[in-house]
Amino acid sequence: MTTIIDPLPASLLGLPTELLQHIACFLPCSSLLSLTRVNHKLRNSCYQPWVFNTIARESRYCNGPTWRHANVLLAGSLHGHRTAYAVERANGRAEEVYNHWTATSDLQPGVVDVPRDIREWLPQLIALQHASSLQLAPEQMFDLHGQLGKPFPREDDREAYAMFSNTCFCMIGLLLHRVQNFRSSDIMDDMILELLFQDRPIVYHDVFTILHELVPKLNGTVREVGLAPAMTITLVVLTAFLESDAGDPSHRNRPLIPRLDRINPHSFMIIPPVYTGSAEAFLTCHIQAMRSCDFLEGDWVGFYTDNRNDNTRLIEAMTDINLCTRDQTEDELDLWPRATSVIDKTSTGRDSIGTFTLSGTVTPDGRVYMVKRYTQGWEWHWRGSLTPFGIVGIWGRDEFMLRERSAWFSVGGYFWIWKKEWCGEA
Repeated sequence: MTTIIDPLPASLLGLPTELLQHIACFLPCSSLLSLTRVNHKLRNSCYQPWVFNTIARESRYCNGPTWRHANVLLAGSLHGHRTAYAVERANGRAEEVYNHWTATSDLQPGVVDVPRDIREWLPQLIALQHASSLQLAPEQMFDLHGQLGKPFPREDDREAYAMFSNTCFCMIGLLLHRVQNFRSSDIMDDMILELLFQDRPIVYHDVFTILHELVPKLNGTVREVGLAPAMTITLVVLTAFLESDAGDPSHRNRPLIPRLDRINPHSFMIIPPVYTGSAEAFLTCHIQAMRSCDFLEGDWVGFYTDNRNDNTRLIEAMTDINLCTRDQTEDELDLWPRATSVIDKTSTGRDSIGTFTLSGTVTPDGRVYMVKRYTQGWEWHWRGSLTPFGIVGIWGRDEFMLRERSAWFSVGGYFWIWKKEWCGEA
């Protein structure tokens, strides 16, 4: 019997729609977009929100793990293809052997162009703990951090301010994630000699100079600390803590630093969609929840640095902080017209000096003003901001200059406190 063989191969177009869609789920987003441009049948069959959502959530083309928090970005049907492409970019970035992130300045003199990855999707994926994003190396971004901070962005330049702050967010998030899996000494052996500037590597003894180079002089008439300086302070204090022997198990009085998987930023951040020009929206997406009394109430821990007498590397722990919060009373509306939450004077804490109380206010834009009063009688003023990693800022006191007839804020150091439930073993 003669067998007749069809010379034409089976056509992709002849497959059932359900099978086409199943195959499409194994493609990267860019390949699927190319496929849907072939003809109307493939577009109608495969350009479906659930197909892009599956690609974003499962990354079958590279055998990636299922992304647990993908639904935060995939809740609507409009952003699946954008999210899937962001995931593809993250997977590609994670496969790169080593690549410094740098800004380009060839558009016009004095203007730096931030890599689109950080502008459009990386902060969101780190906040949602996407596996490939968390494999990126934070030390690769120190060059970019330095470029964006020279000169330090003004708060009224919202785009530059957001780019710098979001870069800090990525670096801190990646560093906290790495700490979850390694001893602190391993972290710093890998990072400290690579920090910040290619032409001026940071070494152990001057890690705090990062802040002095990037943040405008804080001693003086400064009345508040914005989000970008607060994020830089977080990065510097965290780096200095890891560089020091503070991670030594013998230091039982030191609180454990926060874990990214315990913070769960997506639980209180209103995370904007990717690839929608959302850098400025991401900058402040944590403030609405964090400024509430419900969020602030409870147990906190943290560090402060004592920068007086050039002792810039001394890091002290603050433990047993209990913040008691409340709404304003009518009598306080004139005193604190901008406050949304009041930190009541019954709030307490403890450090190596002794016990203290905290009192102050939180404003709608996330500024924090507190007074730390020791039982021995002296007090320090805190000025900071709410960040996704806690409350961060500077401490010091107002000094009245009689000759100039003006108040001068004398900075004693930096502080960073976070919710106690954010630290500890997983």
